[in-house]
Amino acid sequence: MIRTEQMVDKVLRYIEKNQMIRENEGVIVGVSGGADSVCMLDLLLQIRKKLPMKLYVVHVNHGIRGMQAEQDAEFVKQICEQHKLPYIIREVNVPDYAAREGITSEEAGRILRYEIFRSLKVEYHAAKIAVGHHMNDQAETVLFHLFRGTGIRGMGGISQVRDDIIRPLLCVSREEIEQYAVQRKLLFCTDQTNFDNCYTRNQIRNQILPMIKQNVQEKVIEHIAQTASFFQDAERYLQKQSDQIIEELVIWKEEMCEIPVDVLEEQDSIIRDYIIRSCLERVFSGS
Repeated sequence: MIRTEQMVDKVLRYIEKNQMIRENEGVIVGVSGGADSVCMLDLLLQIRKKLPMKLYVVHVNHGIRGMQAEQDAEFVKQICEQHKLPYIIREVNVPDYAAREGITSEEAGRILRYEIFRSLKVEYHAAKIAVGHHMNDQAETVLFHLFRGTGIRGMGGISQVRDDIIRPLLCVSREEIEQYAVQRKLLFCTDQTNFDNCYTRNQIRNQILPMIKQNVQEKVIEHIAQTASFFQDAERYLQKQSDQIIEELVIWKEEMCEIPVDVLEEQDSIIRDYIIRSCLERVFSGS
């Protein structure tokens, strides 16, 4: 069992290694009220004794779970008042947005959540947005991508840092988070939709990974997370190589680009794919 001090040190080292938070930076902390985000907030409160930072807690009510969602919001409010932390509670209508955009509720919730986080980051002059994904989430994401078909980028799963988004708990497992919560006597809310196996991701979490852990490999979570890290390194290297070729040889004309055929023919197929993908992304993003 990991001790409280070990957990704090482990996450602090991870933050420092990946340059997630600089001294005295403002951090928007997404807190749903569940074990993951509550533990992340508590860890950041411990860590800021060694690494000063300003914390702004944000809770988003997705308009899905009725009274239970309102209770979650009240719970987060009480935590913040207990620690004298500034907090913001926002409500969105995920079902309406999902229906309007023709996307899943999960994707709609993610889009609306991050829109709010980024808006408040600007309003409060914060530098980063901290969310509570952990090692099990990484394993679930990699398997989800693998089952649906993916490439090197998808096999890299969730990034530790992407632009202004940081994930301080990617270095710890759900089991370690639960142990920390017990030792710190932390209360948290339970989202019953996490146990609904109608959703593919829940099937991976509640059925597939436990089966693999029990019958194939006890350390499956750690091994998948490590593999994801290797794929992230490969993605960075291949992107760097293709960017260098694009910079030197691709011709840009307003909203289009010209890629010399001989340049593509000289490259290995994987670099060729990266060059074409990167050029298309730049053209369609307008950058």
